[in-house]
Amino acid sequence: KSMRHWLKNHANGEKAGRFDLPVSEVPDFKDYFTFSVIRNPWDRVVSEYHFACSRRTTPPFREFVRRLEDRWMCGMTLNPGPAVKVVGTRWSDAYVSRLFRYEDLKGEIESLSKVLMIDAPFPHKNAAASRMPYRDYYDDVARRRVARIYEDDIKEFGYEF
Repeated sequence: KSMRHWLKNHANGEKAGRFDLPVSEVPDFKDYFTFSVIRNPWDRVVSEYHFACSRRTTPPFREFVRRLEDRWMCGMTLNPGPAVKVVGTRWSDAYVSRLFRYEDLKGEIESLSKVLMIDAPFPHKNAAASRMPYRDYYDDVARRRVARIYEDDIKEFGYEF
């Protein structure tokens, strides 16, 4: 949410602000500077878990992970699954001009600000200061399940637990 608001309030130009449209609805999308933020899959699932906990009653983490794929099929999650399905791979026509890593968000935002000529600080509104390190949430079963589900992302982007 904070990325959307930051772009809406500070990006300039004729094609700015079209960041929330699916590629299929933008026939000339290759004329745009497009980007996506990728994230370590294990950390991403923990983040989604905390988001879900803030919105509704949520099962224990291990059960949440067990039901991960079921929620995608029912459209019950903001997490669309492996990033490779959304952004492509280096061996195909990628859907984005640039990938930014969440793990280095501060540096990546500085780079994005230069590309988009934005001179405004980026507000990190969703920071979870009280959250444990993502590794602390996992037992071996949950860790392996996320590794299986996100196998393509782990290989493509070099993520490790």
